[in-house]
Amino acid sequence: MEYHLKHEMTDPELEREIKKYTITAMAWARGMGGSKSKRALWDICGKPMIQWVIESILKSKYVDRMYVATEDKEIGAASEKCGAKVIYRPIDTVLDYPRYYTKGPQARIKPRSNIHQNLLYLSPPWNYSLHYLEEVEGYVPDILITVSTDSPLTKTASLDRLIRAFFKDPEASCAKMLYSTEPKIYMINPKTERIFPFFVDTVQGIDRQEYPDIYRGGGFTVSGGFLVQWSGKQKYAHIFISPEEGLSVHDKEDLFLARCYMKRRLARSNEQS
Repeated sequence: MEYHLKHEMTDPELEREIKKYTITAMAWARGMGGSKSKRALWDICGKPMIQWVIESILKSKYVDRMYVATEDKEIGAASEKCGAKVIYRPIDTVLDYPRYYTKGPQARIKPRSNIHQNLLYLSPPWNYSLHYLEEVEGYVPDILITVSTDSPLTKTASLDRLIRAFFKDPEASCAKMLYSTEPKIYMINPKTERIFPFFVDTVQGIDRQEYPDIYRGGGFTVSGGFLVQWSGKQKYAHIFISPEEGLSVHDKEDLFLARCYMKRRLARSNEQS
C-alpha cells in the first residue's frame, strides 16, 4: 500500500500522524568472541557504551519500546538495568548462515508499515528477535528503528528529527542519518597492496572539488519494511548529523575519541545548567 500526503502537514498534524503508529527500537548486541565482541560494555565516562545508546532512545517522544537482542547475559543485564527489554537469542542464531522464515500474520496493515510482510529472508539474529516479539509477546511493531550499539553519541533530538523526516516523505521506505566525510578516500589494491585514490583528480579532466560530497551513515535507521531496505529498492529519507554524533566505536582509538567527545558534551551540559 502506498501512502500519499494530500498536503504539507503542519507540525501538530505530523505529531498526530506519528502517534498513530507503534515505533520500536531494536539493537543487536553480539557478546560472543572475547572482550572485543563485548564492546557494548566498554566504559565511556562512567557508563557502558550501550547505556548511552539506550538512554538516548528511551528519551524519544516517539519510541514506544526498546529491545536489545543478545546471547550474552552480561550485556543483557546492563541493558535491563537502564530500561531496555532483552531478548536472549539462541547461540545458533549468531553462528548459523541466514535462513528463510515464512511464519507470521498477514494483517494489521498500516500505510507506512509493512514490516509483518517483510520478515522473510532475514538472517537468524533478526529472524529470531522479531518473531520472538510476535510469538511470545504478541506484538508486531509498525515502524522499526534498527540501532547500532556502537553509536553512543547519537542524540535523542536527532532520532526524533529522523522519525519526522521519515513521515514527511510519503515515498520513503527507510530513513537514515548521514554525516559528511573527506572525499579524498584511498583504497588498497588487494593485488599490488598499494594505495590508490578512489577519486582521481585527472579523470576526464574533472577537478576533485567538483565531485559530490560523500557521506557515512549514522547508527540509527528508521524502517517501514525490511525486504525493501535490503533489496536495493529502498527509498531513503535522510537527515544530517555531525561527525561527532556519527562516530562508531569499533576499537580503542574510537573509544578514546568517544570519551573525549562525551566529556566535552557533559562539561557543556553542566555549564548550561
